[in-house]
Amino acid sequence: MLQHDQLLSAPLAALYWTAQGRSVKDVFGPFYLKPDLDTAYIETGSDGTRAILATDFVDKVQDPLPLCPSSNLRRLCHVISDIAGFSALDHSWGSMSADDREYLKMIECIVRELSAVGLFVDNVHAECAPGQWEFVLPPADPVQAVDDLAKARHTITCVAESFGLRATLSPRPHTGKSPTGSHVDMSLNPVTQATQPLSDAFFAGVIAHLPSILVFCMPQVASYERVAAGCRACGVYATWGWYNKEIPLRRMRDNRFEIRVMDGLANPYLALSSILAAGNLGIQTKASLGTGVANGMDPAKLSADERDATGAHKVLPASLEESLAALECDQELIDLLGEQLVRVYLMIKRREADDFKAMDPSEQKRWLISEF
Repeated sequence: MLQHDQLLSAPLAALYWTAQGRSVKDVFGPFYLKPDLDTAYIETGSDGTRAILATDFVDKVQDPLPLCPSSNLRRLCHVISDIAGFSALDHSWGSMSADDREYLKMIECIVRELSAVGLFVDNVHAECAPGQWEFVLPPADPVQAVDDLAKARHTITCVAESFGLRATLSPRPHTGKSPTGSHVDMSLNPVTQATQPLSDAFFAGVIAHLPSILVFCMPQVASYERVAAGCRACGVYATWGWYNKEIPLRRMRDNRFEIRVMDGLANPYLALSSILAAGNLGIQTKASLGTGVANGMDPAKLSADERDATGAHKVLPASLEESLAALECDQELIDLLGEQLVRVYLMIKRREADDFKAMDPSEQKRWLISEF
């Protein structure tokens, strides 16, 4: 039971825990959870007895903590909205089961329950891997879109459990099959006619900082199984192209891109914060987007000269270690995201990577499915 404006105390040490429950730094004292009642909804399957809502991390005078992912995303949204606006931000969610046709009743139930919590699915369809489904959520501004994504994931998990199944966003639960991502469709619109070229500069900034962004969008060792050529995931080169699924940024319209690097292991508040920060840097520097890669062309199969002609110069990090190293060298991005947030995040990800590598392959697979 919560009273209006009530803050919930929590140990500050919790912000320094890894996904495996280990601490990366000894810290003391409390922080506070500030409930956002606008995000509240009735939990699926609770018969109206439980509500779920988002919270911000604040101090005792209710100022946002530097380590609060949602506050950080909200801050960066304000930075961008001063010069450009977002009209659409869609998320895709894939779930795994054993047999597509056998579980159609579950899929239909998921769609109904998503509607019941205020999320009206744009479309849903089976994907390439066994039991892999995609749910496309309606467009919203970045903060609302991430709140909706969290609501959708929890609802899907509850429905799957009611059918005796586990829904997972593990990036590649089936070896050799298509991986699972959590792609973001993002549109940047001009506030005035004079800002029309800013969308190109924004997405050029995203591409320029993509190696660093991957730390937030693909935050686990297993995430990098998706960095591969020919599997219609995110490719191996930092570039863009019209309707091209073999690259990390697929252009859909002049001002709209599908950002394909994000997976279901990411904290979406942090992932979108990193994308907005990189895009803002692109606008500040008037970055050039380049010609891009034609539809149907895989940059990995082009010659070096052909790649140069399209602007596909930079290879994506092939491992979490490479992404962490890229972020550490990207002081511009660190400054926009916040030094404290990035340093703590780096510590946590390195500890998580060490713990993950200490598991044998079967333990790794079980842990990913259990946690995500």
